[in-house]
Amino acid sequence: MNSIHQRLLAWILGVLILSITVAGTTTYLMIRHTLRSSVERELQQARKVVFNLLQQGRLSRGAFAARPIPDSQRLRFRDEQRWEEFDRENGELLYQLRNASGEIVLCSTSLDDRTIASPPSLPNRRRSIPLAWNGDSRIRGRVDYLGANRRPAPPPGNEAPWSPGTVEIVVARDLAAIDRTLTVVLVAISVVASLIALATAWLVSFILRRILAPLQRLAIEASEIDADSLAHRFGDERTPHELRPICGRLNLLLERLEESFERERRFSSDLAHELRTPIAEISTMAEGALLHPEKFPPERHRDYLEAARDMQRIVDSLLELARWEQGTESASEESIQIALFVEECWMPYRIAAEARGLRLERRIEPTMNLTINPGLFRNILANLFSNAVEYTPRGGKLIIESHGSGISVANTVEGFDPDELPHLFERFWRADRSRTGNGHSGLGLSLARACAETLSWTLTASLEEDTLRFDLCPAGHSACE
Repeated sequence: MNSIHQRLLAWILGVLILSITVAGTTTYLMIRHTLRSSVERELQQARKVVFNLLQQGRLSRGAFAARPIPDSQRLRFRDEQRWEEFDRENGELLYQLRNASGEIVLCSTSLDDRTIASPPSLPNRRRSIPLAWNGDSRIRGRVDYLGANRRPAPPPGNEAPWSPGTVEIVVARDLAAIDRTLTVVLVAISVVASLIALATAWLVSFILRRILAPLQRLAIEASEIDADSLAHRFGDERTPHELRPICGRLNLLLERLEESFERERRFSSDLAHELRTPIAEISTMAEGALLHPEKFPPERHRDYLEAARDMQRIVDSLLELARWEQGTESASEESIQIALFVEECWMPYRIAAEARGLRLERRIEPTMNLTINPGLFRNILANLFSNAVEYTPRGGKLIIESHGSGISVANTVEGFDPDELPHLFERFWRADRSRTGNGHSGLGLSLARACAETLSWTLTASLEEDTLRFDLCPAGHSACE
């Protein structure tokens, strides 16, 4: 059950059904307790009336006789209206008197020809007990004994008769009507509970559809977004407050997607631009060689080779960048001495730096060691050195400096716009807008950052007056603390 609508409906109905069950059960038990308590009080009062009439001698002991009992021997009550059930055929109130010989000597008209069996034991004379008789209905009654030797009936298996003169008095009520009432109450509670549950299920389902309608609209709105509509934003004044955080996250996602798509579009455009120059050179020289072979001696073939190498350099850089960004290359680590390693990485660029009159300052701790992947570290430093040598003005200064557990490469710049800092690590971006063929494809810093991320390091750029600084630090460290 993955539907929010179904889950909410199931939980609400579950809680409702449990509440209705508890309420219905409680109501039924209260009604049953009330009815049975009324029976208990009625039997207690009826027992007192019958017992008092007998004790007052309203009916002599000698008049006790076996059935049929004439009407003249029936008990007559002062409150005829209240106890008229005794004298009504099929009435619900019953009384019966039994002598020591087990003969019925007196009974109510409502008892007719039925007989109430003596209880096998009488644990408490002050409380009513279930009694058995030869009918189908259930009865509950009070049992007492009147005579010189009043005592309960003997236990089962005891053949000793009652003492002569002892009379068993039973006052009971037929519970058939109460049972029918309780059955009606139970059926009514069940029917009402079922109707309430069904009505609530429909109502809750309707309300949930209305409440969850904004989610459905949000889903439809999201399904209509494609690459050409990434500028769309979710949410307006009608959006519920609960959905606004979701809309905010979706809008941030769309912003990132829009930036990514725009970056990929620029990448495709820049890649085409970068490859167009060497391809045009090769095409031009090939056409010239075909039209005027005498003007293209074999030594001109070096130009073909150089153009092909430019293309190969761009393709290799892109492939290497993709490998490091996708994490398909392993990065084993080993301990290296920074001063020697930096000097080794600087050697290929020393001649070019001297030719441009660049001054190099080394501020590295001689004893500083790092545990790092040497190949990735060499790739990062090579790209930073190449970028610094290429873009530092003639006679400028380069600084290679160690800071804590990191290293920085800085060089002087001229006319560098601080707004260009965020673009330094973009593919194919170069400060030289003319994109002249200078051996740089604009992928070096992108590749350096990808290698740094593979090492779980950070590579950042900052501008301090006329100095452009690149800091290479372990992740979590700020500016090579």
